[in-house]
Amino acid sequence: MRNANHVSESNSQLKEKNTALEEAKKQLEQDEEALTQMYEKWIEDDSEDLKITKDQIREIQDKITAVKSSQANHENALAEKEIILANKEDVLSDLHLQLREKNSLIKAMKRQLMSLNHTLPEIVQEMPDDDDWSCAFAKTCPSSPHAFPTA
Repeated sequence: MRNANHVSESNSQLKEKNTALEEAKKQLEQDEEALTQMYEKWIEDDSEDLKITKDQIREIQDKITAVKSSQANHENALAEKEIILANKEDVLSDLHLQLREKNSLIKAMKRQLMSLNHTLPEIVQEMPDDDDWSCAFAKTCPSSPHAFPTA
């Protein structure tokens, strides 16, 4: 009998443990279901966020493409302007060289006239030379009857 009581107690304890384990199993299954639903919701939310992010990435890529296109257009325009400017600089350089040659010729003519008759005609006296032109941009000017005033 003692053995039967012991087996009965053991069976009773096993039934209690089994019941506790089954309740724990049910609780774990409920928790698992709740976690699964929570994870599904998170994944759904993340999916929406990723969709927004993908749309934003497409928008940014479109903007980058537009900027690159605009840069290419501006680069072409700048290249054209650079060529035009280089041509103008060449013309300006040629004109500057011609002006210097003209000024040298005027100075030589003035020296020649002064050496021949020690006077200059009035029209030649009124003709500015390169000293007079440079004087217009200087702080002080040498005294000359036809120098530009500095003020």
